[in-house]
Amino acid sequence: MNRTGLRNLMLLVGLAMPATASPAADALQLRTEPWRSDFEVLSQNRDRLRYAGTLRLFTPAPLESQRGGWSSLVNFGPNVGFQATSDRNGHWLTFDVALNEGNLVGAQYLDHGQIKGPDGQGLDDIESMIIIGELILAGLDGSADLYQLDRHRTRAYPRFTLPDFAPGRNDGIEALAFRSPHGPLLPIAEKSGSDPHHRQAWWLIPDQATTAFELPLALTASPVGATHLANGDVVLLHRHYERGVTTIGLSHYPADELSTSDLPQPQSLIEMRSSVLTQALDNFEGIAAFQRDGRQYLLLISDDNVDWQRPGAQNTLLMLFEWLH
Repeated sequence: MNRTGLRNLMLLVGLAMPATASPAADALQLRTEPWRSDFEVLSQNRDRLRYAGTLRLFTPAPLESQRGGWSSLVNFGPNVGFQATSDRNGHWLTFDVALNEGNLVGAQYLDHGQIKGPDGQGLDDIESMIIIGELILAGLDGSADLYQLDRHRTRAYPRFTLPDFAPGRNDGIEALAFRSPHGPLLPIAEKSGSDPHHRQAWWLIPDQATTAFELPLALTASPVGATHLANGDVVLLHRHYERGVTTIGLSHYPADELSTSDLPQPQSLIEMRSSVLTQALDNFEGIAAFQRDGRQYLLLISDDNVDWQRPGAQNTLLMLFEWLH
């Protein structure tokens, strides 16, 4: 994409506002506790990933609207914080994580808010989000539209419509990626595709034709999140649930293989599973890469579905991996 195309991709909004603590931040705390690590590792590329811990996250009691349902995760930058966005009424929570010798040990509340749609009501079913310079986009469950957020993440409007996409129940754009440094955008469907080894995806450049294609997958579990490493590589988060067994995984797309003319060849990074009896893994749907103290990490967050089946049946978990060069 040329510089004009890049400017077109980042128009209509100001600089994305970083997560900053509200005046009441000192009165609110995110309580965490170490969580089980007795999940079964089916495969792992130990040259690339190191497991760095899991925490159960408890939302502060005064923030009942931000009590869970976190279906996407983005990083605002070094030492600034993360935003988890709920698929219930557009609520979001920003926080930072605490590390000790490269392992996850805690989380700190920063701020919270709500994204409202064109009708002024909380925007439901947000499943993915991406920040590209000055542009913030969100994908929704059951929608062919990508929504653009304002700089304060309080309002959202339809910005792009993906052609020939009619998502069914529990389908939509759950992963939003971007080919660094100049695009194009890469929206990825959760379920739509010709077979379990592919998913419907698009190369999207504003003011140009949007190209649909079948994205090869390294894991058959559904892609439910995406993030970018410092070198532009893309990492997908996968998740599958069936008959009380949760399976999650990560796969890797090298930046130099993300091409509009050739299909990329992804690599599996890790695949894990646990049963409902142990609950070691949960409904992970959000992923964000970040760097700290010269090291690179992948942070995952789970969607507890708020009140799915019965309260407490699912948990909000934070899971950390270190990316090894």
